[in-house]
Amino acid sequence: MMEEANDLLKSSIAKQIEVAELSVKMRQDNYDRNKKSLGLLMNGNRNNMDIIERAEIYVSEAERAWRMAKEMLEEAYAQENKEARLGAMGNTEEKEMIAISNQTKAIMLFNNLAGNECEKSNCRFPDSTRNGNTIRN
Repeated sequence: MMEEANDLLKSSIAKQIEVAELSVKMRQDNYDRNKKSLGLLMNGNRNNMDIIERAEIYVSEAERAWRMAKEMLEEAYAQENKEARLGAMGNTEEKEMIAISNQTKAIMLFNNLAGNECEKSNCRFPDSTRNGNTIRN
């Protein structure tokens, strides 16, 4: 009975590691998409240096957290003990989420800029339809 419980525990930990690895890949994709978007936003808004400078701070913090997360992930994979590996992968996730959060803050600066510029110029978007319903501004 005890041996069966140990086997189930090992199997559970192995599955949790698989899930954590898939999550790492998803966060990597998210980070890469955000990085590309930020590059486009920053290049397209060079005339607003205040926003660029504030965004660069968030981007720098995101890059630093991401590098730390990748170092932590390497250390996690170096762990021979599966429980220790899983724990280290959890710590990696926290750092990755901090990086993505900082990227999101930088992106929001540009979203707010776009909204503020629209308000200043009193811009309106054309009427559109969705599911047969007309949407008016």
